[in-house]
Amino acid sequence: MLVDSKFLNYSLATSGVTVCGVGVTDIKFSFLITSNSPPVICASQWTGGGKIGGVTAIGVPGAWSGFSVRVRTAVISLQWQVYATDLPSGEQWTLSVFNEGGNKVFDAGRRMLTFSGEVSGKTTDWMRVGGSPYVNGRDDLYHYKFSSVQNGQYVAIGILPYSFFGVVNTNRGQVSVVTEVGLGWASSGVPSLYLESFMDAPSGMFPSGIPGAVFYDLPAMPILNI
Repeated sequence: MLVDSKFLNYSLATSGVTVCGVGVTDIKFSFLITSNSPPVICASQWTGGGKIGGVTAIGVPGAWSGFSVRVRTAVISLQWQVYATDLPSGEQWTLSVFNEGGNKVFDAGRRMLTFSGEVSGKTTDWMRVGGSPYVNGRDDLYHYKFSSVQNGQYVAIGILPYSFFGVVNTNRGQVSVVTEVGLGWASSGVPSLYLESFMDAPSGMFPSGIPGAVFYDLPAMPILNI
């Protein structure tokens, strides 16, 4: 961790446990986070068979009031932490560091956001375990090859891109594709990705779907220190 006058360090703002049903669940903070940059939302391995298909901070720069979680398939119990900058002091007596502009860059009374590793986005670190084509699209299921997340450890789920764009070659030329991501767990400590790819094509143009999908990169996530 580096403490200097230029970079603001993220520290723990709030945490909790929320049961999230299928669909969108809004989780409200107990106070307003006044940082200009959005908070970093993290979670440990959740219970339940649901997959997270999106995480969005609620609010505007200077006034973040919570975040929303989109869950697919089944209910989950989410243990979460939120990190932010420009937070009030974590304790009555603490050591704080301010820069020349009066901005707090460090507070010893709050847990700082530090990382111990990452869930890699390299395709060689993932194993495809299932998938099939359907009209104008296909789905693919990948399991991470390693047990990279320890029990009680958190990953930065708010940083994960839950959709991305690509191009596939077909017998009718190149077609744009949107891929939506569902994050889940294959087993203890082993992340899984459920990818749904849709062609930007008229309905029924590709009735057999995408016969194969080549991903050059997959979403990556930082792993927090315990």
